[in-house]
Amino acid sequence: MKQRLFRRGLLPLALALCLMIPLASGAAALTPDVPQEEETELYYIGTHSTFACIEIDEYGLADCWGYVDCYPGYTAKDAVMRLQWRGSDGVWYDYVTWYGEDGNDVNFTGCSFVMPGRTYRVRVVADVYDSNGNWVEMVDAVSGSEKY
Repeated sequence: MKQRLFRRGLLPLALALCLMIPLASGAAALTPDVPQEEETELYYIGTHSTFACIEIDEYGLADCWGYVDCYPGYTAKDAVMRLQWRGSDGVWYDYVTWYGEDGNDVNFTGCSFVMPGRTYRVRVVADVYDSNGNWVEMVDAVSGSEKY
C-alpha cells in the first residue's frame, strides 16, 4: 500500500502541502503587525534642510517662502522658488519664479496675486556643491497646496 502512494505521487503532494501551510499562516499573521510608515525622512549629503510654504489671503495675495540650508563646506547654487498652479491635466505650471543668491543658506520670500479658481503650491529647488566645486545633490521641497 505504501509503495502505491509513492508511485502515484501522493507523498510529494502531501509534503508540498505541509510546506505551504506554515508559510501561508505566517504571512497572514505578519500582516497586521507590520508598522505603517507615516513619513519618509529624506537623507541629504550636503544639505541640512529644505522648506517651502504658501499662504493665500482672502484677496488672492499669495505669501511664499522657503529655504535651503547647507552644512558647512557646501553651497546651494541655482536655487529657485516657484509659485505654481495645477492645470486641469494635473500638471503643475510655473506662475512666478524667484531666484536666490548662491550660498550656504538660501532664503526666499515673495508675494504675488493669484487667479481665483486654481490650486497653488510653492516649490524650492537647488543644486548643492561641495567645497571642491563638485556637484553633490539636487534638493527639492514642495509646500502643501492651497485653492483660491
